[in-house]
Amino acid sequence: MLVADSDDGARRPLARYLDHFGFELEEVTSGPAAATALDRCRPHVVVAESTLPHDDEFQALLRTRHIPYIVTVTFDMDEVPADAAAVLVKPFPLAALLTAVRHALSAKPQPR
Repeated sequence: MLVADSDDGARRPLARYLDHFGFELEEVTSGPAAATALDRCRPHVVVAESTLPHDDEFQALLRTRHIPYIVTVTFDMDEVPADAAAVLVKPFPLAALLTAVRHALSAKPQPR
């Protein structure tokens, strides 16, 4: 799993929580780093803050590889990617993240 968020205070708790449930994960802080990580670790699911899917290379890789992704947004975000597997509004309960991840992993990948 790839967790991509520029805010350490948001990313690290998510990563610790998911690690607690046995998920192998990689953490990154930017769109370009996320694009590189997609090649390196080949995640089954991506959790990314709302601004990262707007990185062109990262977004193209997500679509061509049919990787489900969960977007985390702040309450004032106007635009959310329509093809996200789930959208979580910050602050959200970590249990909601776990539910979204499990749902994304159990769903069959759909070509985008």
